[in-house]
Amino acid sequence: MRSLVMAFSLFQTALASAIGEAFNPLSADPLLTANYGLSMGLAILGGTLFWLQFRGQDRDEDKLNMLPTVSGGDCFWSDGRAWLMQVLGTCWHGPPS
Repeated sequence: MRSLVMAFSLFQTALASAIGEAFNPLSADPLLTANYGLSMGLAILGGTLFWLQFRGQDRDEDKLNMLPTVSGGDCFWSDGRAWLMQVLGTCWHGPPS
């Protein structure tokens, strides 16, 4: 598992290096306006797409945080995971005492 995580990390580093190498020709400009302008545009685009994708998460998080705790018999479920525990047929007996 550790090697898989490291592989993903190194892959992302390789992609970042490739993007940096692709922008090297833009560095010939003495004022670097094209380089910084392109970086700014990509950052604005990425931020906007991120906001559009996850804008409803805050509202949903507040609803999910207010879910009641469900207990039944000798089982104890919290954090809104009761449906998952019921589907899996397992119980969580609470924190260790």
